[in-house]
Amino acid sequence: MAIFGELLATLKDHHGPNTQFQVIYEDLEMNDFNSLFKRMSGIIPDPPSYLQEMDNVYVLASGTNFYKQCVPSNSMHFMMSMTSVHWLSRTATTFKDSIYKDAKSSTEETAALNKQAELDWEMFLLRRSRELKRGGLLVVDSRSLEEKEQIVDGLYDDVKKRLSRMNPEIFKDDLRFIYLVIRKE
Repeated sequence: MAIFGELLATLKDHHGPNTQFQVIYEDLEMNDFNSLFKRMSGIIPDPPSYLQEMDNVYVLASGTNFYKQCVPSNSMHFMMSMTSVHWLSRTATTFKDSIYKDAKSSTEETAALNKQAELDWEMFLLRRSRELKRGGLLVVDSRSLEEKEQIVDGLYDDVKKRLSRMNPEIFKDDLRFIYLVIRKE
């Protein structure tokens, strides 16, 4: 929540304290948003809510799977996805020993997972591109590498390849997360 508070404070400093902002939290339709609303209103005090310190900020929640379109087309100036795109839209295969790919995964299991991850990443980007206004920004933070071993083979290279076509402004790899910012032209 601190990152949103800092972002909103910076935007209000730049655009004026009376500028209105809408923040939409999105999660799966079965998520219980009660704790979010209690935290935002101050009923749950820690960490402190940015709503307690500023006016003209309106918080909403969307119970829509992010592999679907979540908001109207061309409606978003800024979107942020934090540690979520590693979840697949569906189970690509039945794993014999684990639901996660690991060194024991068969070649077939690994290939099925990688293919589903590729399809899901493309779908995620297509849905967000519809939602962004021209000039809008999409920030994505996701698991990337763990102790120099890729969690999903090919994802890192695929992101770099796609970024080269999307005119990214920022790309950072800290061996644990991928951070990227994409501006819609």
